[in-house]
Amino acid sequence: MRPEDPATVYTVSDPLAQANARSAEWIERSGFKVEKLKTLEVRYPSGDGWRIERAADNADWKLAGAKPGEKLEITKANAASYSLGLLELADVASKETTGDGATTGLDKPTLINATTLAGVSYEIKVGRPEQDNYYVAFTSSSDQPRDKLLARYVLLLPKSKLEDTLKPRAELLEKKDAGKK
Repeated sequence: MRPEDPATVYTVSDPLAQANARSAEWIERSGFKVEKLKTLEVRYPSGDGWRIERAADNADWKLAGAKPGEKLEITKANAASYSLGLLELADVASKETTGDGATTGLDKPTLINATTLAGVSYEIKVGRPEQDNYYVAFTSSSDQPRDKLLARYVLLLPKSKLEDTLKPRAELLEKKDAGKK
């Protein structure tokens, strides 16, 4: 029955045995892509965090606020930024789950602020884990239709897609060789 014509009812002979109401079973998995970053900043709910930046696409990353003797491990900085270009959806959170934000952890999130070389900015809020996924919400200055659509929802993104970006500052630094003097 269609709302605009309640007097007419349509029936379907196919039992639709493979139909499923769980969005995780049928959604398009491609997420929003944050590519060719100029700056990447991660702030944890505790107030700790880090920021890396570079002048151009082929330039090396620099750690903002690096202390004497601290050296950024470039491969880990590359992994942290590159991971944001590979985001995929595990699911879209239901409205019942998202509520006031306390259920999802988005009331006290880890914040990821990223700016691309083209000047597009993203503010990504990462909430608490739910099985193998994180609750995520974001805003963006992007004019991409997919970004605008996804920004309206609380998403579930696989933990594995965010683990390089969410590393603590200490894990981005080159390890000091204990044997050297």
